[in-house]
Amino acid sequence: MTEPTRPKTSSPYDVNSQPVPLSDCAACQKITAKREAARAEFDYSAVSDGTVMLRAHLRTAHDQ
Repeated sequence: MTEPTRPKTSSPYDVNSQPVPLSDCAACQKITAKREAARAEFDYSAVSDGTVMLRAHLRTAHDQ
C-alpha cells in the first residue's frame, strides 16, 4: 500500500500572513469587523473563514 500524498500547490501568498483590508472599501471593512468580532469571541473557525473571505474579496474586487 502506498502512503497518501498531499497535493502540492503554488500559493501566491504566505499563508501565515494576514490579508490587509483597504480602508476605503466598505466590503473590506465589513469582513474585517466580522473577523475581529469572531477573534474576540475566540471563534477561530470563524476567524479563518473571515480570512478566506477577505483574501477572496481582495483578489476579485481589488486584483490583489
